[in-house]
Formats: sequence, C-alpha cells, structure tokens
Amino acid sequence: MRLKGVPGSAEFNASYEAAHSADPTREKKTEKSLDWLCDWYFKSSLFASFEPYTRRRKRAVLNEICDIRLGEAKGAARLGELPFAKMSKSAVRKLRDLKAATPEAANYRLKQVAALFSWAVKNEIAASNPAAGIEKIETGSTGYYTWSERDLDAFEAYWPIGSRARLAFDVMIYLGVRRSDAVRLGPQQESRDGRSITFQVWKGRKKYAKTLTLPILAPLRHSIDSSQVGETYLLTQAGKPHASGDSFGNWFRDCCREAGLPECSPHGLRKAAAVRCAEAGATEHELMAMFGWDDPAMARVYTRMAEQKRMARSAAEKMRSMAEKLENISHSLSHQKEYVEKSTTYKLSGAQKRTRTSTPCSAST
Repeated sequence: MRLKGVPGSAEFNASYEAAHSADPTREKKTEKSLDWLCDWYFKSSLFASFEPYTRRRKRAVLNEICDIRLGEAKGAARLGELPFAKMSKSAVRKLRDLKAATPEAANYRLKQVAALFSWAVKNEIAASNPAAGIEKIETGSTGYYTWSERDLDAFEAYWPIGSRARLAFDVMIYLGVRRSDAVRLGPQQESRDGRSITFQVWKGRKKYAKTLTLPILAPLRHSIDSSQVGETYLLTQAGKPHASGDSFGNWFRDCCREAGLPECSPHGLRKAAAVRCAEAGATEHELMAMFGWDDPAMARVYTRMAEQKRMARSAAEKMRSMAEKLENISHSLSHQKEYVEKSTTYKLSGAQKRTRTSTPCSAST
C-alpha cells in the first residue's frame, strides 16, 4: 500500500496506521466473484505446471483485469468484485479493446481470460467461456524475426569458432532447440560415439515427458570440440551454466547487437533452422521429429513456405524459358524481315538501273 505524505507528517502517520491495520489481502473476496475464481485458478495444478515466468505474466494480467472498473459512474465496482458468471462477451471485447493501442498486449489479455474460463468450464465451476469465439486484433506480425541467410553469415563472420557466442549459435542452429533446452545440454547427454544427443524437452515437462534424440552434425561437433565446455555446453563468463533460458536469451541478444544484428534473437534462430530444413526438402513429420512439435500445423508453416519458394523458382524458370523462345522467334522474324527488305531493295535497284540505261538510248534515238 502506498504511504502518502512526508514521513513524520500527520498525513503520513494516518496513512501508515491505515496500512498497518488493513487486511493484507486488501479486501475479502466475495465467493463466486472474479477475484474468487482467479484465486482458485492460481492454486490449481494446471497453473502450477506453468514455468515461473509464465505464472508471473498470467497472474499480473488477471490481477490487472480484476482491478479494472468498466462502469462510467464514480465508484463503479472493480471487475474482481463482480460475479464471474455475469462476465459477458461484450465485457471481454471491452477488456480487449482497452489495450487496442498495443495489439499484442490486447490479444494476450484476451488469451488469459479465455484460459481462465476454459479451466473453469473443464472443472465444472463455470457454465461457459465468455471469451470463446472472440477474435483477436490483427497485428500483421509473424512473431519473432526469422534470421536470413545473410544474418547467419554475418554472425558467423563476427564470432569465430571457439567463442561462447559462436558455440551458442551452433548449438541452436544445428539442433534447432529452444533456449530453455540449449542452456541444459551438455557432454553427459551425448552418445558414446559423440554423434547424437538425447535429452528431455524442458518446455511442458510438467504435463508430459518428451524425449528427443538429435544428430550432432560435423560443424557442431567441431564447434563443441573447439570450445571450453563444462557440465553444460553453454557457460557464463564465470564458467558456470546459465541460471535460466531468460538470462541466456538476454546475453545472446547482446551478442547479436554487437554483431550488428539488433533484430535477431534465439527463437528467431530456431525458426531459421526450421526454414533451412524445409528448404532442404524435409517433410512435415521430419520437422516434427526434429523440433519436437506435436501439431503438424507448426511444421506446415515451414513446408508451405519452402514449397512456395520451390514453385516460384520453377515458375520463374519456365517464364525464362518461354522468354528465350519468344526472343528467338523475334530474332528469326527480324532476320526474315531484313532479308525481304534487302531482296526488295535489290530488285528495285535493278529496275532503276534498267530505266536509267534505256532513257539515254531513247533520247539518242
């Protein structure tokens, strides 16, 4: 609670006494209110299965929603105090539109309301989900920036093999792993011959265990063998494993900026790896096996992109071939026209000569 006034003043002391005597939970939450529903959601096994960072984000957004007052009148009740069963679709749209200036934040707010009520419906607490069917705000964004081949070449040119940044780059581009996995991979997970690595995927591990075995390609093997590694491949400046994927991500973005690539990020590097695989001809199921995706729709994004590029190249080649044929025909017609013109000129020239030759003879006669 904010303490108002200068310390020692009457206003400050009154504010302090009010805060000291207040209920730490601020307000007793009415049963069946939105506050009540959020409390139960935060205590659920589903919520506990999320990563700490995800839990913090979800809790912050839902608490922010509970503190909103949608009414026009002064003293309108907080949403958290109102019965959750009366949450309407129009109210959810208003909540979304309050963040319309930042579409990503607006859509994330909508997503959290939908997740809250989806959990409530599944657990027979709520009868329906008021966020169901409400459309997101179009952002025109495709998510994290995908590294281009030029970006990949620039990073490799700036960070030499043997550097910490280059090893991090090689681990992610050649294994296609998330940053949460990249910071946990190490020599102990390699096969005996060093040609593959087996690990449990970190994301979603509390819901279901997923194990991947990926090949260690020759460029990655060379990078690992040329670098200082410990319990994990990726180490901090102090030679210790990174505390989390978030701290690693912040450090790696600094490496990207130093290399002149401010738009690049670890997740964008994973997307670049998927693009490379798809353009090399990998199928949807091969991409799913490589990147640990369960939904073929994820892989389909990249296979369609690759197929579009292949078909565009094929179409362009056919266009080029047709253009060459048309050009050859044009040249042929041009030569024919030139031949006809020369022949006509030759004939006309011969006729003129005969005319000039006969005229003097006629005059002489």
